[in-house]
Amino acid sequence: MKLITFKYDASSRMQDPGFLKQASSVRHPASSIRHPASSIRHPASSIRHMKFTLIEVVVALAVLGLAVISAMEMCSSAVNRMEKAKARWTNQHRISQAAEFFLLAGPSGQLPHEIFPYQDARASCSIDNAMGLPDDVEAVSGQWCLATYHIQLYDSSGRQTSFLKVDKIIQVSDQ
Repeated sequence: MKLITFKYDASSRMQDPGFLKQASSVRHPASSIRHPASSIRHPASSIRHMKFTLIEVVVALAVLGLAVISAMEMCSSAVNRMEKAKARWTNQHRISQAAEFFLLAGPSGQLPHEIFPYQDARASCSIDNAMGLPDDVEAVSGQWCLATYHIQLYDSSGRQTSFLKVDKIIQVSDQ
């Protein structure tokens, strides 16, 4: 049997005769050691207050349910925002690829599959004279002119998804 020793600050309790009796037998068997709270007996009415009532459990479950629902709603909202951002990025990437091709190859070029590999989208381009120039600026100077490229991006159903205007100086013969 293992014995445990107790130490107590004797300076504050020197005058107490109960302390001197306790101090004389410092060693106690481990089986006789009890937690002070375990020796306190509660009346039957206080035990009833330590248990949860049905209403408390229902309220706790309702609060937990609301927390779970709000967390799921936040996750769903985040997924929706992520999908919209991905669609905007994809759309912007496609119109950028089409614009790069048409600005380099001209408006009559056909987009090759290697550059624009999207089955669910198509792009087209047209050229117009530059509009809205100040009165003292001429759109044509010798063999060169300022033109506006209109680049459109369409989805598989034929609905226009993006539109881009780019001003470019081109040769008059290319117009």
